[in-house]
Amino acid sequence: MQFLGRDRWWTLSKGLTIPQERIAAVSVLPLAQAKKECSWLRLPGTHWPGRIQAGSYGLGDKRQLWCVRRGPEVLVIDLHGRPYSRVVVEIPNPTEMAKKVNAQRA
Repeated sequence: MQFLGRDRWWTLSKGLTIPQERIAAVSVLPLAQAKKECSWLRLPGTHWPGRIQAGSYGLGDKRQLWCVRRGPEVLVIDLHGRPYSRVVVEIPNPTEMAKKVNAQRA
């Protein structure tokens, strides 16, 4: 997963490669629910209420990587190990992507 253009700047990250064995679960959540499960601690990252949440949030085993704007639903990838326990991204069709990734894992 690569962040390009402005997303790269907002997240302060080039992105990351996620090996299949690190993926614990892939799902689609409403943005509001995903935000409830995110730490308020931003290290480093961007948060502009109602506009964008991007970058690293939380510490240690609860650290998450976000790149989300205002979409109603987001793709959530729960991971084993570090540096991130969860990756939350806004993509055009999160349900379709979740189905593809889960099919590959099966």
